[in-house]
Amino acid sequence: GEMLGSREQFRAVTRDPRWRSLPIDFVEHTLRYDGMPISSESEVLNLIERWNANADKTTQELVRLLRCFRVVEENKPVIQAWMRSQGWLSMNGAVPNLPQLKGVREIANGSASRGKKPRNNLAGSQLAEAQRTLIRDKEDTRISEEEEATFVHYMGASVAGTGHSFELGSQQRLVQMDA
Repeated sequence: GEMLGSREQFRAVTRDPRWRSLPIDFVEHTLRYDGMPISSESEVLNLIERWNANADKTTQELVRLLRCFRVVEENKPVIQAWMRSQGWLSMNGAVPNLPQLKGVREIANGSASRGKKPRNNLAGSQLAEAQRTLIRDKEDTRISEEEEATFVHYMGASVAGTGHSFELGSQQRLVQMDA
């Protein structure tokens, strides 16, 4: 928490390649910290993505960390778009009935973080720098997502979702969508 209270210390830790090897308890504690020096909750999603840069984390671990994202009406589209890109949320807001997605609906609708105000703990030049970084990260993500193949996730004969990353169980399959 407090040891990462300054933007410089925070960035030194979260930009370090070893960030992705930190234990989930440490990452979760960091992402829950009220004084986290971030410009918006969108940075929480970037930190989760960076932690999972090797795509080696389980869906349950990612859902656990997403509970640190403080949803309000203004940022709800951001978290919902992120979940749709993972194949966890359909366009109509439905969540596939899979055990590893327990809690996704509550995160998407904001009830998991009810009462917690979104963080915006930066001002002046730190805020401007953080916003520039966020724009760069979004552009990098957009480019990498355009390069990624999109798949349809089937449970038996039923479509469970679309996205880029899935955990498959028995009687489930992926079909690559046409570009």
